[in-house]
Amino acid sequence: MNSKKKNFLDGLKKRIVIWIIAFLFSYIFIYLIDPFSYKELLHKPFLYIIEDIFWIFLFSIIIAEVSLFIDYCLDKKISCQTKSSKRLITQTLLQIVGSIVIVIIINEV
Repeated sequence: MNSKKKNFLDGLKKRIVIWIIAFLFSYIFIYLIDPFSYKELLHKPFLYIIEDIFWIFLFSIIIAEVSLFIDYCLDKKISCQTKSSKRLITQTLLQIVGSIVIVIIINEV
């Protein structure tokens, strides 16, 4: 296996782990916001539950990819080692704005 293909597979594995973590945290936040929402979900048809899981997983992937893209772009502009506080504030603000824009776009569709 050549190194380019190995790097791609390693990168894909890392992304899948990030997607799964984002998905799990999405459900944790949903539970923290409304701890009794799962009771309503249990009374829904099975296909509704699968569709709900699919949409939350897709949303988690989109948010994770936007976060990774912001991180990639900022790596070129602001170093974590030399300007860590500026990088932290900039990345946090961009990720909040990016998440809000994604929510607005998804709600419009």
